[in-house]
Amino acid sequence: MRKMFKCPICGEETISIKDKRKLDYRFKTKIKCSNCNSVFRQSYIAALVLLCFGLVGVLIVTRNFNLVIKCILIILLSVLYFYVDLYLVPIVKYDE
Repeated sequence: MRKMFKCPICGEETISIKDKRKLDYRFKTKIKCSNCNSVFRQSYIAALVLLCFGLVGVLIVTRNFNLVIKCILIILLSVLYFYVDLYLVPIVKYDE
């Protein structure tokens, strides 16, 4: 069974991982709940998350580490970013 996310309005698990991955605050992409037909977008908290992870990435790249260590740290940081973006950044009701 696939993991589903709860709709913030009706509380039913109707939002799939694929739908949540499609959301991007920069392009204002939207998804719709199949139960209550509410439209959602990604919260602007995603911008802060991206900024924080970007700064950590810059610090990793500019430090005097071995190239292999830098690559491993960047890969780990990328995996952590995708996890945080998917599971911790909320979706909010879309207001036109």
